[in-house]
Parts: sequence; structure tokens; C-alpha cells
Amino acid sequence: CLFTLRQVSAAYRRARRWIERITGACFILFGAKLATEP
Repeated sequence: CLFTLRQVSAAYRRARRWIERITGACFILFGAKLATEP
């Protein structure tokens, strides 16, 4: 598995917070777009 590699796992752990922020912002923007469409 890709995440069994120690370096990849460490890099993901460092970037996880930013990944979650970016995906959360995308979901919020998509939801706002759907809410404002007629």
C-alpha cells in the first residue's frame, strides 16, 4: 500500500490539515453555488 511507506505517510500527516481545509472550502463553495441557483 502507498501509505505504508514511512516518507509518504509523514508527508501526508504534515499536509493533512491543508488538504482538509482545501477540500472543505471546495464543498462550501459548491454548496453555496447549489443554494443560489434557481
